[in-house]
Amino acid sequence: MGYMPKARFALVVLTLLSLVAGGGATEGAVLDPEELYELRVDNIFFDTFIRDALADISLQTGVPIVADTTVTGFVTLELVDVPLPVALEQLLWPAGYTFRWMDGYYLVGSADQQSPLYHVLSVSRRVKLEHAVAEEVRQALPQAFRDRTQADPATNSLVVTAAEGVVERIVEEIRRLDQPPYQLRIDALVTEINSHGRRTLGLDWSWLDDQRRGIGKGSPADIGNLAGNVLGLSFVLDMRDFLINLRHAVEQGDATIRANPSVVTLEGKPASLFVGNVTYYVMSAGEGAQTTISRLEAIEAGVTLEILARVSDDGVIVLEVAPSVSDVQGSAIQDGTLPVIGRRQVKTTVRVRDGETLALGGLLQQREVEQRTRVPILGDLPIFGRLFSSTRRSQEETEVLVFITPHILRDGEAATQTAMLTTPELLPAYWSN
Repeated sequence: MGYMPKARFALVVLTLLSLVAGGGATEGAVLDPEELYELRVDNIFFDTFIRDALADISLQTGVPIVADTTVTGFVTLELVDVPLPVALEQLLWPAGYTFRWMDGYYLVGSADQQSPLYHVLSVSRRVKLEHAVAEEVRQALPQAFRDRTQADPATNSLVVTAAEGVVERIVEEIRRLDQPPYQLRIDALVTEINSHGRRTLGLDWSWLDDQRRGIGKGSPADIGNLAGNVLGLSFVLDMRDFLINLRHAVEQGDATIRANPSVVTLEGKPASLFVGNVTYYVMSAGEGAQTTISRLEAIEAGVTLEILARVSDDGVIVLEVAPSVSDVQGSAIQDGTLPVIGRRQVKTTVRVRDGETLALGGLLQQREVEQRTRVPILGDLPIFGRLFSSTRRSQEETEVLVFITPHILRDGEAATQTAMLTTPELLPAYWSN
């Protein structure tokens, strides 16, 4: 008689278990990862041991869940009609654990790289970059993401190794950083003007005095009307009127166009220009013909322009500009010394808008000019030729002005379009060798 109640009790337990498992996975069938989202979880956990919570979810859905020995802690969570993978995310991720579908069961463990199951729980994914440099993007990632990422310069890609959910988050951040940089065209004009040309153009860098001059020829004006942002010896201006007056100064011999280059560069990438001559000198060292060592020494003289441009979100361009103008002063001496090089240079960082022109000035230089006049034939006679010739020495002061106009090249805009500084009707191709 006592045997029958036990049999009835066992039958009731099996019936309850079958009812609980009835809404879960089909016994013996391997679910597809997409089918796991069709399994729903309804449960409330209050200060529940994580392993017990995982066991309840496994019992409700019929999906085996295996946790390693590192999984511990307590959880408080309410789940209402939540897909199984999402339920595991909400349960495990806040505690620093992760999970992976292993073709028939879920494996749960620590997401830490020191975990014994990290090589099983982690996945690797290669992300090919389209615009940015792989190592630069890696350095821009947060430290926690950077430790799980390796750069491959050969393919310009990043290899991400982490838990599947973390990989997706890192890849999302990489895509956000891999944006096409702005492309800019930098137009430059380098001119050298003598004292008379400066007065004609109305250039006076000592505008701290009460008397200020404008750029227009013969029409003195407050330079504040033309300079939108005075920064030391640099300011932003409208070039059209100035180029008209500069053309007249060039025709009169009061100004010389030293360089008028144009270069296209990417945002954040340095651009360098050099217009001039490179002269090689033979330098000898040692005593005697058997020990003399000769080498070539290169001397550059001309215009060098180094530019680095960045574009802010509001379209303002930040320019780092370093122009330099060098001239050979005299020739090499017979004892093998190099000639003296006169150099004028400036370095500044300014903010300008697309199409605005930055002017850099104040690069003054004084040099002695010797002019010799003579009577033809008679002035070339030895000794007596001095009676028919004269030599006049004078001090000449010149100033180098550098004008830089950045243009943001929009999508589909040709990089070779006509530059503002070389508009034919304003400034012909004057050049000084």
